[in-house]
Amino acid sequence: MPYILAQEAPRRALRRLIAALRYGLPLEAVAINDLPFDLPVPPPEGYVQLGTQEDVQRILMGAGCGVFVYPNSPSQLMSPRTGTSSEHARLDQSEFKVVLLFRRLAGHEPVTQDGYELSPTEVIYQTADRLRGALMMALAKYAIDEDNIHDLVVLTHYADYQPINNGDLSGRAVLEIKVTQDVLVPQPTYTPLP
Repeated sequence: MPYILAQEAPRRALRRLIAALRYGLPLEAVAINDLPFDLPVPPPEGYVQLGTQEDVQRILMGAGCGVFVYPNSPSQLMSPRTGTSSEHARLDQSEFKVVLLFRRLAGHEPVTQDGYELSPTEVIYQTADRLRGALMMALAKYAIDEDNIHDLVVLTHYADYQPINNGDLSGRAVLEIKVTQDVLVPQPTYTPLP
């Protein structure tokens, strides 16, 4: 497995997470869905690194659904394992948060569970919960590769709903993940300054 340069590791992980979700989420949302309507998934441009409040509003008002991925804590370089006089290998562990938001679906068929019709809030929660599962499956299947992410663990996950500015409801699926990368860290060179 090739090493990743430590100075490139966080951005390569972030790009790989976005690419894996962009490709895998639509597939996994279809596979996991048992509701009588299609699960909302973002269009390709709806997967965003970081994301401001303006980005969230723009995407929700346009596409109706978006995924936002951002670092959740500082990266940690674990103890060195091997090396030379100019560089050594370490494991780099970084935590990221993945947040999927969608606006309430309009005009879908009523959903019944255990013989009772679900309220709109319950439908949003049930939709968000399926999307939470689809996010987990997309990352498990497509995020790990030889060049960017060497291991991935889901630390926490949940689904719920949020009120948005106009009083409408928005569904939310959230994952906190830990990414491990085998990185090369430069050794100090003790170069005198002029």
